[in-house]
Amino acid sequence: MILSELTRFGLVDSQRGKDGGYWLAIAPVDITYGDLIRLMRGSLALVPCASRYAHEKCKNCLAEDECRTRALMLQARDAMAELLDGIRLSDPIALVPAAGDETDGLPAAREEAIDEPGAANL
Repeated sequence: MILSELTRFGLVDSQRGKDGGYWLAIAPVDITYGDLIRLMRGSLALVPCASRYAHEKCKNCLAEDECRTRALMLQARDAMAELLDGIRLSDPIALVPAAGDETDGLPAAREEAIDEPGAANL
């Protein structure tokens, strides 16, 4: 399903049959990760009211010009767009340890912070 959508949008070409398959129709240098996510998800926004291209008002919410959460989500969306639109499919991306891997230090540091008196449990 994903490959057929990418074919429909012109990012991937395909050929049926014994020697068939899928391949990029556009050079990897011309495709950003932002492009891919927008095609597959429809938006980079975490909430509908923060979408730049698929905006929808939230149901049961404050007026948009009074909503602090929306303002924060717009900032998050813009930061994510800047990051993802700046990375091309051809760019190298350094891998990070998997969540829970003890070499990354995150779980241990998080547990220590939670165990401290007065620490906020988030």
